[in-house]
Amino acid sequence: MIAPGWEQERAEIFGQVAYALDKVADANRLSSAHILYALSHEVDALEALGYSRRHTLQFQWTNYEYRDFDHFLACLKAKKRHQIRRERRELAASGIVVETVTGEQITADLLKTMYRFHSDTCVRHVWSGQYLTESFYEILGERFRHRILMVVARRKGEVIAAAFNVFKDDVLYGRYWGCAEEVPFLHFEVCYYHPIDECIRRGIRRFSPGAGGGYKYLRAFEPELEHSAHKVYEPRFGRAVAQALAEERREVEAQRLELLSRSPLKRNPDGTARR
Repeated sequence: MIAPGWEQERAEIFGQVAYALDKVADANRLSSAHILYALSHEVDALEALGYSRRHTLQFQWTNYEYRDFDHFLACLKAKKRHQIRRERRELAASGIVVETVTGEQITADLLKTMYRFHSDTCVRHVWSGQYLTESFYEILGERFRHRILMVVARRKGEVIAAAFNVFKDDVLYGRYWGCAEEVPFLHFEVCYYHPIDECIRRGIRRFSPGAGGGYKYLRAFEPELEHSAHKVYEPRFGRAVAQALAEERREVEAQRLELLSRSPLKRNPDGTARR
């Protein structure tokens, strides 16, 4: 329930934000202002102040009160269920052990290894820009260790891959990964299956694994709308952008519904995920 007066208070807050952005844009002769990763109700308020709404898709995993990983698999269509079991089985047979490391278990050496993996991933993939430094990881270890959840893969005790996640309340955020060698299905286990298993064991409601969608969608991550707000100060250009975004919103919603219809998750007659 929304507290009495909150709607008015929210409108006033975003009025102040919009006013400040307008002043900054005018002082610096900027052509536009943009607010990313906003909540839907925040964009509602900004639309009333001349902003245009944009929708994009991000793939999220939802914990539908699964008892364990096998219960989660039982809620998938047979082909995908068998595929995931085979991938996990073949990786385990290769002698690789995957585990969760949190809190005080996260050593300075492990964070250095994560930085090295992250840097190597950025070098190997031209679309991945490196903006985090080694000192960033050092500061995380000093001040933020209680929020870090790393998934670490070892062979004969040596770390060969790791994924860096953070968590708060009932959400796990997956962000960076890297490896010392390419092993079939290693990426899927470290970045998707093991974190999902961990979410189920910890009762975490949602797993947000970051940008990109292909691999995630095929592993029961569902398309969710992300909201942003955009204001173009040149009136004619602003109207053209607003019209384009309206058309894009319709296309994104159609894409979301089409993806849901082909989801690996079994569906009830009413369209909800089976539990």
